[in-house]
Amino acid sequence: LSPPPSPIRCGSLVKRVASPSKVEPKNTDYGMASREAALRYLRSARGLLRRASTAVGTVVLTAGAGTAYVSHSARKKALKLPDEFVLELDLQNVQLVETEPNPFARLTRGGATPLEVRDVVKALEEAGKDERVAALLAVLPDGMGGVGGMAQVQEVRSAVSRFRLHSCERGAPCIAYADAYGGMASYYLSTAFQHVYMQPSGLVVATGLASQVPFVRGLLDKWKIVPISHKREEYKNAADPVVERGYSRSYREANSKLIQGLAEQMFEGIALSRGLSLRAVRNAVDKAPLTAAEAEKCGLLDGGLYRDEIHRKVTELPGRKTHAHLKRIPLKRYLASIKMKEKLAKGKLADAGKAAMEADVSGQGVVEDEEGKAREAKGAVGQWYSHWRQEGFGTWWEAVLMAWNGEREAWEFPVLPHTEQPGTVALVFAMGAINQGKQGGSRGGRESVHSVTLCKQLEALRKDTATKAVVLRVDSPGGSATASDSIHREVMKLREAGKVVVVSMGNVCASGGYFISCAADKIVAQPGTLTGSIGVIMLKLNAAGFFEDLGINIQTIKAGKNADLLSAANGYTSAQHKTVNHIIDGIYDDFVGKVAAGRGLSFSAARKLAKGRVYT
Repeated sequence: LSPPPSPIRCGSLVKRVASPSKVEPKNTDYGMASREAALRYLRSARGLLRRASTAVGTVVLTAGAGTAYVSHSARKKALKLPDEFVLELDLQNVQLVETEPNPFARLTRGGATPLEVRDVVKALEEAGKDERVAALLAVLPDGMGGVGGMAQVQEVRSAVSRFRLHSCERGAPCIAYADAYGGMASYYLSTAFQHVYMQPSGLVVATGLASQVPFVRGLLDKWKIVPISHKREEYKNAADPVVERGYSRSYREANSKLIQGLAEQMFEGIALSRGLSLRAVRNAVDKAPLTAAEAEKCGLLDGGLYRDEIHRKVTELPGRKTHAHLKRIPLKRYLASIKMKEKLAKGKLADAGKAAMEADVSGQGVVEDEEGKAREAKGAVGQWYSHWRQEGFGTWWEAVLMAWNGEREAWEFPVLPHTEQPGTVALVFAMGAINQGKQGGSRGGRESVHSVTLCKQLEALRKDTATKAVVLRVDSPGGSATASDSIHREVMKLREAGKVVVVSMGNVCASGGYFISCAADKIVAQPGTLTGSIGVIMLKLNAAGFFEDLGINIQTIKAGKNADLLSAANGYTSAQHKTVNHIIDGIYDDFVGKVAAGRGLSFSAARKLAKGRVYT
């Protein structure tokens, strides 16, 4: 045996030297070699993972620190505004919405940037009382699409009118500008402002309102598809474009009244704001499109200016505290400043979901005379005459005040309230078509109401002792009768639990939307809100001829006389027609009965007002 190797010491280093007589035997155990190789790979992988996790941790920490710094900088920037500035409401490529879509929906749908109506209203309310705001400048879109629905435009108009009412004492001008007014809605909105300007080469395309309905029955006939419709009653015309070949008497009457009614609201608003007669406005609309010079001559514009000229006009206002050029502050930055200050004042900086709203709001409404007829409120611009026990025109904000009688602060919650603050008012949204079931994933940005999801939210509010009232913001054309009835019941249970329920209607609150609304204590809406449509419709397409032409032979074996009732491969038998009519009558009578009970009408009076009519 060879002696063990002796260590060679050199300071603190120790090295063992192998004996030259020792020869390592050759390893012929291939299984052991494989295991050792695997262990080496595992050790290498573990090392790589360790280094990767260290790198990821460093990145996360750096990103977190960067986010905190950016957030801190954003807070400072939001809080720090000039002593004097111009508040700019830029509505170019903007779509007014009730609630901002989720981020995924925003990425998939593209298009205009969403801007919540209540954010605009809140910012203008605060700006009217803010002495730092030296002027309000709105830059409006020049396209045909406008900025939102009729009711949303009217809400913003009312907010602008209140800004003028509050700011007139300090002489803060209120100016609207556009490169061109490409549609009736954008010009109608602009007239709420004190001054209206446009680029000299632009056009005022305020040509009125029109409705064009494509009737597709002729196309279906070519395909041998037969539409079968059952409706209650004659003014329930939603299926007419599919069933009819042109306007029926009732459909033409209903659409004509709607278009004329909405147009008259616009004409009256323009005339009142521009100091013109109604006849002068109608004449100008009939002559449109108008050049800047023609529009100025008609009184629709205050002049033609280019964008740089309008910027110079609002940043060099006479009679100011300082002689420096005024900065233009975007509305979103101003709104962020307001919310940040409110959070700081209430010690809730970490809670981004609860922004206190001041309950000091007025709006344009209606008053009731001795004969019980509603007439439009005249006199001072923006005065709000409606109150807790008297319904009328109003925004979602006024609905909050109506719900709580204007006595306490109103808190806004995006979904459900979880607060220990006593006496809260919850704001809940019901937007889009009404469906049964639970809320699913994003549908490309399309909003919808799901009965199970909404009922759970309302149930949670009913059980929450801190919630004293609920404002239900409804913007829905209707949908499933069963889903609407489920939501109606939950609203009734809220009232039975002692909660005050106020419905604030958006652009459209019709059919099923009105079904869920009629259960509320009070209902408020804008003059241009489309509502009613109290009726029922069932549509089926019989595509038997279409399948036959394609060479498809569909044969049916059924257990039950009505097993193929909803099949597109056949029509209805006479017995099935009776069954469908019986179902439709039952749903319609239930709908009318609940409207009568909710609005304090007799059944016959409610049915006379119903018949599927759509009202403004």
